[in-house]
Amino acid sequence: VKLLLEHEGIDPDSKDTQGRTPLSWAAGKGHEAVVKLLLEHESVDPDSKDYKGRTPLSMAAGGGHQAVV
Repeated sequence: VKLLLEHEGIDPDSKDTQGRTPLSWAAGKGHEAVVKLLLEHESVDPDSKDYKGRTPLSMAAGGGHQAVV
């Protein structure tokens, strides 16, 4: 992930068909190290919402991932 974030042209805040970003996926799966790397990138919106209105924080909390919350 760190190497990908260093490349120009990579949008770390891009959304999939459900409106989820890489941060949403990492938070929802409890990948603490990936969440930290993504949050260090200035273009990542920690409050982005998917098509159901869920944020990365709500995804982490809903999955019981306290270390990410």
